[in-house]
Amino acid sequence: MLRVSVLGAGSSYPPPGFAGPCIMVEHGDSRLLVDAGESCASRLGLHGIRPCEIENVYVSHLHIDHWAGLHSIAIGRVASGCKGGMRIIAPWLGEEPVPEGLAILEDRGHATLTRETPSIGGALIEPVRVRHTVATYGLRISSGGRSVFYTSDTMFYDGLVEEARGVSLLIAEATLPGDVDPVEAGMHMRVADALRLARASGAGILGLVHLSPASLGEARKTLGVEGLVLLVGEGYTVAL
Repeated sequence: MLRVSVLGAGSSYPPPGFAGPCIMVEHGDSRLLVDAGESCASRLGLHGIRPCEIENVYVSHLHIDHWAGLHSIAIGRVASGCKGGMRIIAPWLGEEPVPEGLAILEDRGHATLTRETPSIGGALIEPVRVRHTVATYGLRISSGGRSVFYTSDTMFYDGLVEEARGVSLLIAEATLPGDVDPVEAGMHMRVADALRLARASGAGILGLVHLSPASLGEARKTLGVEGLVLLVGEGYTVAL
Protein backbone atom coordinates (compact mmCIF):
# COMPACT_ATOMS: atom_id res chain seq x y z
CA MET A 1 0.00 0.00 0.00
CA LEU A 2 1.18 3.50 -0.84
CA ARG A 3 0.59 6.13 1.82
CA VAL A 4 1.04 9.74 0.73
CA SER A 5 1.07 12.50 3.34
CA VAL A 6 0.99 16.11 2.17
CA LEU A 7 2.58 17.88 5.14
CA GLY A 8 3.51 21.15 3.46
CA ALA A 9 1.57 22.74 0.60
CA GLY A 10 2.81 26.33 0.52
CA SER A 11 4.63 28.15 -2.26
CA SER A 12 7.65 30.43 -1.94
CA TYR A 13 5.10 32.97 -0.66
CA PRO A 14 2.87 30.62 1.37
CA PRO A 15 -0.49 31.30 2.98
CA PRO A 16 -0.31 32.03 6.75
CA GLY A 17 0.48 28.88 8.72
CA PHE A 18 1.50 26.83 5.68
CA ALA A 19 4.83 25.02 5.35
CA GLY A 20 6.85 24.80 2.16
CA PRO A 21 6.66 21.74 -0.11
CA CYS A 22 6.89 18.60 2.04
CA ILE A 23 5.40 15.28 0.94
CA MET A 24 6.05 11.91 2.58
CA VAL A 25 5.54 8.74 0.56
CA GLU A 26 5.54 5.45 2.48
CA HIS A 27 5.49 1.95 1.06
CA GLY A 28 5.76 -0.87 3.55
CA ASP A 29 8.57 0.04 5.93
CA SER A 30 10.27 2.34 3.41
CA ARG A 31 9.93 6.11 3.09
CA LEU A 32 10.73 8.77 0.53
CA LEU A 33 10.52 12.44 1.43
CA VAL A 34 9.59 14.43 -1.67
CA ASP A 35 10.88 18.00 -1.44
CA ALA A 36 11.64 19.67 1.88
CA GLY A 37 10.66 23.30 2.07
CA GLU A 38 10.67 25.64 5.05
CA SER A 39 9.16 24.13 8.24
CA CYS A 40 9.20 20.62 6.77
CA ALA A 41 11.15 19.31 9.77
CA SER A 42 8.50 20.43 12.25
CA ARG A 43 5.73 18.98 10.08
CA LEU A 44 7.53 15.62 10.02
CA GLY A 45 7.76 15.72 13.81
CA LEU A 46 4.05 16.40 14.12
CA HIS A 47 3.47 13.43 11.81
CA GLY A 48 5.49 11.22 14.17
CA ILE A 49 8.49 10.74 11.87
CA ARG A 50 11.86 10.91 13.63
CA PRO A 51 14.95 12.51 11.99
CA CYS A 52 16.76 9.17 11.69
CA GLU A 53 13.88 7.86 9.57
CA ILE A 54 14.62 10.46 6.90
CA GLU A 55 17.18 8.68 4.73
CA ASN A 56 16.00 9.30 1.15
CA VAL A 57 14.92 12.74 -0.06
CA TYR A 58 13.82 13.59 -3.59
CA VAL A 59 14.54 17.22 -4.51
CA SER A 60 12.61 18.13 -7.65
CA HIS A 61 14.68 21.18 -8.63
CA LEU A 62 17.20 23.66 -7.31
CA HIS A 63 14.87 26.46 -6.19
CA ILE A 64 15.43 27.02 -2.48
CA ASP A 65 11.78 26.81 -1.43
CA HIS A 66 11.92 23.10 -2.29
CA TRP A 67 14.92 22.18 -0.12
CA ALA A 68 15.47 24.88 2.55
CA GLY A 69 14.07 22.56 5.23
CA LEU A 70 16.88 20.04 4.73
CA HIS A 71 19.17 22.01 7.03
CA SER A 72 16.79 21.65 9.98
CA ILE A 73 16.39 17.95 9.20
CA ALA A 74 20.19 17.55 9.10
CA ILE A 75 20.54 19.29 12.48
CA GLY A 76 17.85 17.00 13.88
CA ARG A 77 19.72 13.95 12.62
CA VAL A 78 22.92 15.09 14.30
CA ALA A 79 21.11 15.81 17.57
CA SER A 80 19.46 12.38 17.43
CA GLY A 81 22.74 10.55 16.78
CA CYS A 82 21.65 9.19 13.40
CA LYS A 83 24.22 7.11 11.53
CA GLY A 84 25.34 8.18 8.08
CA GLY A 85 23.91 10.96 5.96
CA MET A 86 20.80 11.41 3.90
CA ARG A 87 20.68 10.42 0.24
CA ILE A 88 19.42 13.39 -1.77
CA ILE A 89 18.03 12.28 -5.11
CA ALA A 90 18.44 15.18 -7.53
CA PRO A 91 17.62 14.12 -11.12
CA TRP A 92 18.64 17.57 -12.36
CA LEU A 93 22.29 17.03 -11.37
CA GLY A 94 24.52 17.74 -14.35
CA GLU A 95 21.94 20.06 -15.89
CA GLU A 96 21.94 22.77 -13.23
CA PRO A 97 24.54 23.99 -10.70
CA VAL A 98 24.28 22.60 -7.19
CA PRO A 99 23.08 25.39 -4.86
CA GLU A 100 25.59 26.34 -2.17
CA GLY A 101 23.17 25.32 0.58
CA LEU A 102 22.97 21.77 -0.77
CA ALA A 103 26.69 21.60 -1.47
CA ILE A 104 27.40 22.47 2.18
CA LEU A 105 25.27 19.56 3.36
CA GLU A 106 27.32 17.21 1.21
CA ASP A 107 30.69 18.78 2.14
CA ARG A 108 29.93 18.35 5.84
CA GLY A 109 28.86 14.73 5.48
CA HIS A 110 25.17 15.31 6.16
CA ALA A 111 24.06 14.16 2.73
CA THR A 112 25.11 12.63 -0.58
CA LEU A 113 23.68 13.97 -3.83
CA THR A 114 22.90 11.50 -6.59
CA ARG A 115 20.87 11.15 -9.78
CA GLU A 116 20.17 7.50 -9.02
CA THR A 117 16.64 6.75 -7.88
CA PRO A 118 16.46 3.97 -5.27
CA SER A 119 13.69 1.44 -4.89
CA ILE A 120 11.38 2.38 -2.05
CA GLY A 121 9.97 -0.87 -0.72
CA GLY A 122 9.74 -2.27 -4.23
CA ALA A 123 7.61 0.59 -5.59
CA LEU A 124 8.47 1.86 -9.08
CA ILE A 125 9.84 5.41 -8.96
CA GLU A 126 10.01 7.42 -12.18
CA PRO A 127 11.30 11.02 -12.39
CA VAL A 128 9.39 13.02 -15.02
CA ARG A 129 10.86 16.11 -16.68
CA VAL A 130 8.38 19.00 -16.58
CA ARG A 131 8.44 22.62 -17.80
CA HIS A 132 9.70 25.26 -15.39
CA THR A 133 12.29 28.04 -15.41
CA VAL A 134 15.03 25.54 -14.45
CA ALA A 135 15.46 21.80 -15.00
CA THR A 136 12.64 20.33 -12.90
CA TYR A 137 11.47 16.77 -12.42
CA GLY A 138 8.09 15.68 -11.17
CA LEU A 139 7.67 12.15 -9.92
CA ARG A 140 5.46 9.13 -10.54
CA ILE A 141 5.42 6.31 -7.96
CA SER A 142 3.54 3.09 -8.67
CA SER A 143 2.81 -0.13 -6.79
CA GLY A 144 0.16 -2.82 -7.09
CA GLY A 145 -1.79 -1.03 -9.80
CA ARG A 146 -1.95 2.21 -7.80
CA SER A 147 0.08 5.32 -8.53
CA VAL A 148 0.68 8.88 -7.43
CA PHE A 149 2.01 11.68 -9.64
CA TYR A 150 3.60 14.84 -8.24
CA THR A 151 3.98 17.63 -10.78
CA SER A 152 6.41 19.79 -8.79
CA ASP A 153 6.61 23.31 -10.25
CA THR A 154 5.50 23.44 -13.87
CA MET A 155 3.22 25.19 -16.29
CA PHE A 156 0.41 23.22 -17.92
CA TYR A 157 1.18 21.59 -21.29
CA ASP A 158 -0.43 18.79 -23.25
CA GLY A 159 2.36 16.27 -22.58
CA LEU A 160 1.76 16.61 -18.85
CA VAL A 161 -1.64 14.99 -19.30
CA GLU A 162 -0.03 11.84 -20.71
CA GLU A 163 2.53 11.73 -17.88
CA ALA A 164 -0.30 11.79 -15.33
CA ARG A 165 -2.65 9.49 -17.25
CA GLY A 166 -4.55 7.04 -15.05
CA VAL A 167 -3.00 7.97 -11.70
CA SER A 168 -4.89 7.28 -8.51
CA LEU A 169 -3.69 10.48 -6.83
CA LEU A 170 -2.51 13.62 -8.58
CA ILE A 171 -0.60 16.15 -6.47
CA ALA A 172 -0.44 19.28 -8.59
CA GLU A 173 0.99 22.69 -7.92
CA ALA A 174 -1.51 25.53 -8.19
CA THR A 175 0.40 28.69 -7.41
CA LEU A 176 -1.53 31.06 -9.63
CA PRO A 177 -5.10 32.30 -9.44
CA GLY A 178 -7.43 33.55 -12.14
CA ASP A 179 -6.17 34.71 -15.50
CA VAL A 180 -2.51 35.26 -14.57
CA ASP A 181 -0.21 34.40 -17.47
CA PRO A 182 1.72 31.22 -16.49
CA VAL A 183 4.84 32.13 -18.49
CA GLU A 184 5.09 35.68 -17.17
CA ALA A 185 4.54 34.33 -13.62
CA GLY A 186 7.52 31.95 -13.71
CA MET A 187 5.99 28.96 -15.53
CA HIS A 188 3.59 27.84 -12.83
CA MET A 189 0.05 26.44 -13.02
CA ARG A 190 -3.20 28.15 -12.16
CA VAL A 191 -5.87 26.48 -10.04
CA ALA A 192 -7.92 26.01 -13.20
CA ASP A 193 -4.93 24.34 -14.92
CA ALA A 194 -4.59 21.81 -12.09
CA LEU A 195 -8.30 20.97 -12.31
CA ARG A 196 -8.00 20.63 -16.08
CA LEU A 197 -5.02 18.30 -15.66
CA ALA A 198 -6.91 16.11 -13.19
CA ARG A 199 -9.95 15.79 -15.45
CA ALA A 200 -7.92 15.14 -18.62
CA SER A 201 -5.67 12.53 -16.98
CA GLY A 202 -8.52 10.68 -15.27
CA ALA A 203 -7.19 11.18 -11.74
CA GLY A 204 -9.81 10.45 -9.08
CA ILE A 205 -8.13 12.45 -6.32
CA LEU A 206 -6.44 15.84 -6.72
CA GLY A 207 -4.31 17.45 -4.02
CA LEU A 208 -3.41 21.08 -4.64
CA VAL A 209 0.04 22.18 -3.44
CA HIS A 210 2.49 25.07 -3.82
CA LEU A 211 -0.38 27.36 -2.92
CA SER A 212 -0.16 31.12 -2.54
CA PRO A 213 -2.65 33.14 -0.47
CA ALA A 214 -4.50 34.12 -3.65
CA SER A 215 -4.63 30.64 -5.17
CA LEU A 216 -5.67 29.10 -1.83
CA GLY A 217 -8.65 31.43 -1.68
CA GLU A 218 -9.63 30.52 -5.22
CA ALA A 219 -9.13 26.80 -4.62
CA ARG A 220 -11.43 26.84 -1.58
CA LYS A 221 -14.20 28.20 -3.80
CA THR A 222 -13.89 25.18 -6.12
CA LEU A 223 -14.58 22.52 -3.46
CA GLY A 224 -17.32 20.11 -4.50
CA VAL A 225 -16.18 19.58 -8.09
CA GLU A 226 -18.31 16.77 -9.52
CA GLY A 227 -16.53 13.46 -10.06
CA LEU A 228 -13.31 14.52 -8.32
CA VAL A 229 -12.09 14.35 -4.74
CA LEU A 230 -10.38 17.70 -4.26
CA LEU A 231 -7.98 18.16 -1.33
CA VAL A 232 -7.05 21.74 -0.45
CA GLY A 233 -4.66 22.41 2.41
CA GLU A 234 -2.06 20.26 4.16
CA GLY A 235 -1.63 17.74 6.95
CA TYR A 236 -3.63 14.92 5.34
CA THR A 237 -2.76 11.33 4.33
CA VAL A 238 -4.12 9.36 1.37
CA ALA A 239 -3.79 5.55 1.40
CA LEU A 240 -3.76 3.91 -2.03
